[in-house]
Amino acid sequence: MKIKILIFISLFCMCACTSPKKTLKVAVASNMEAAFQEIVKEFKNENENVKIDVIVTSSGKLYTQIVNGAPFDVFVSADFDYPEKLIKEGKVIGKVIEYAQGTLIIWTKKEGDFSNVNFLDSKYEKIAIANPETAPYGKAAVEYLKKIGVYEKIKNKLVFAESIGQVNHFVESKVVDFGFTSSSVVAGKKENWKEINKNDYSPIRQGMCQLIQSKDNEVAIHLLEFMQSEKAKRILTKFGYKIK
Repeated sequence: MKIKILIFISLFCMCACTSPKKTLKVAVASNMEAAFQEIVKEFKNENENVKIDVIVTSSGKLYTQIVNGAPFDVFVSADFDYPEKLIKEGKVIGKVIEYAQGTLIIWTKKEGDFSNVNFLDSKYEKIAIANPETAPYGKAAVEYLKKIGVYEKIKNKLVFAESIGQVNHFVESKVVDFGFTSSSVVAGKKENWKEINKNDYSPIRQGMCQLIQSKDNEVAIHLLEFMQSEKAKRILTKFGYKIK
């Protein structure tokens, strides 16, 4: 009988001392998916009792979801504009933090010389681009094409995707000749791609913020702090992002 009581007390103490896992819901722009997975892995090494749910799509779609009440704790955007708009909507705690600057590239899975692409060449029939209305990298791509004076001439070649993730899918499956995407996709890989001249599009300043939903979730603050740590910066740099 005494043994049973001791076992019961031990189990009770174990349950009482084991705090439940804290869940963090993070809205992440598509270009950041791979890099953020690595960041989360490192973050959880230091915060074992945390469960992180990651929701990935274009920044514009995430913005709309947040405005409409989606229960996210942190927003990791592909630009600065959407998080700043959320401040005006009363959805943000504190300020927007610039965590990186993105690099626009063109990328193909098809063979051939890709060092000097002529967009007007008839051999290029389909070019993938993220929706410029909701995806900052799509907006940057349109800005670039207009600056070099070919946008109107190749509009009929453009295949609009809902996000950078879908652009990457189109390129991977070779349903397009090439696509405009983030350098994070090809970081560390031998791929057929070319970086777009940074002088031909506005800087892609990527911002993150803590959302009002997370006011009682201190883990959200810890994640934002970790995103600014040297460990996270090394990961972001590895994936081709520029750090100030």
